[in-house]
Amino acid sequence: MLKTAENKSTSKVASLFGGFLSGALTWIPFFNSKALNESMGIRDYDFPQSAFGEKFCFNIKHKWLFLLGALLGGFFFFLIPISYLDENYKQIINIGLACLAFSFSLIEFYRLFKNNKNTIWITLLGMFIAIAVSFWIYTISVGTIDFSSISGYITIFFLMFASTLLLTFCSQSLGTLFFLSNAYLQVSNFMSNITRFNGFTENIVVLIISLLAIFSGYVFGFILKYQAPKNTKYASSGMRLGFAISGIIILLAFEFKQPFFTDITTDLAQLFMIIVVPVGLFFIGIALTIKEFKSVKHGLDDSVSVFSCQPLSLYEILTSGLLSVINKPASDINLLETYKHK
Repeated sequence: MLKTAENKSTSKVASLFGGFLSGALTWIPFFNSKALNESMGIRDYDFPQSAFGEKFCFNIKHKWLFLLGALLGGFFFFLIPISYLDENYKQIINIGLACLAFSFSLIEFYRLFKNNKNTIWITLLGMFIAIAVSFWIYTISVGTIDFSSISGYITIFFLMFASTLLLTFCSQSLGTLFFLSNAYLQVSNFMSNITRFNGFTENIVVLIISLLAIFSGYVFGFILKYQAPKNTKYASSGMRLGFAISGIIILLAFEFKQPFFTDITTDLAQLFMIIVVPVGLFFIGIALTIKEFKSVKHGLDDSVSVFSCQPLSLYEILTSGLLSVINKPASDINLLETYKHK
């Protein structure tokens, strides 16, 4: 049986709300969910050698409220008028996302600098894999998605499965692959009505497929994270760095086009937005990763230790006190007897 010495300082309501916030923000492309979760006190587990089923059940038991909140937050995120923002503020948002990716890349560069020679190559391998995947998906693009056809179902399942797997394994946001594949705006337009419960029943098949993809991606990501060798944490760090680098290059080299705005009033207002949005997103990333900088600097492990606790038999319970006296050093027994005679 697995147990943890973690103090449950957060209430159930706080865990649900934290999951809701994390699930909503994970739809922001190139966002680092790990930094946000750790700033809220939601940390990964450091499991001992035990069966996959035991680890998975333990994780669900202790994080089910957080995961439920994340599912709800990811669903209701699309109440935001994304199509309006994309149409009128596309370029300034792209610049802001590039600044956000850059701010999150700094902690991964710092981790790479702090790694020893035996683990640097694992981080670099993860980085090159993420860069290759990013440019491959950006190049092929999914095109127009028909949400009522078999091909559309397969596309949504693949994107949601791969995005959830990456989110679970290396905390790369769901929105990253959807953005790179040119499916982000299509999905947001499709979901904008469903989150308002308009046409909910008519699109129940797509929603069920999405849920299956999320569950499957979470399971496979959990396997990669906790059943693979310990060095996978360096690979996940490299993948976060790779996606951040890819995002910066793609956003500034291929998505950066004028005009910055199509729905702004004055030149002064445009200048204000051009400065405030990128700078604000940059410092949000820095603020969320300050704790990680301190942990990496001092060589601290942010994961919660989980230990294996085997249940005691009735004989072991009855004889535990006797065995402790028998095994007690002679010096301790003499001190005990001296204290009794006083």
